[in-house]
Amino acid sequence: MMNPDLPLGQAASRRSTERCSVIPTDDPCVHAASLRGWMQDYLQLSAGRFLGEIIEMTIGPIQIFRETIWQCVDEKANPRRNSYTVGVPVYMEEGGYWQGYHVARNSLMMLRPNEELHFRTPKKS
Repeated sequence: MMNPDLPLGQAASRRSTERCSVIPTDDPCVHAASLRGWMQDYLQLSAGRFLGEIIEMTIGPIQIFRETIWQCVDEKANPRRNSYTVGVPVYMEEGGYWQGYHVARNSLMMLRPNEELHFRTPKKS
């Protein structure tokens, strides 16, 4: 439904910045490359088949995503430029480390704009 208070061109440009996607992956490198606007390197540390999924929604400058990984992975990443990053674990086994600090299930993980991310995921996160 169009907002009648917005000029037609503004309504159209707003829709073009909206995106919602579900991306299943079976390779850590493909998984790392799947999150739009991020530069990431993933190294799988545990043996076995990699499985992952990214559910992403972008509305203008706001990006919300849920990342699920079934293997222990070392992540190094640069989030979208000039953005704040807030991470809230939905499900995570023990053994994760964010920026060198142990991550518990009730952790809140944050990055300042242009800060590099270092995350060692547990086997299921």
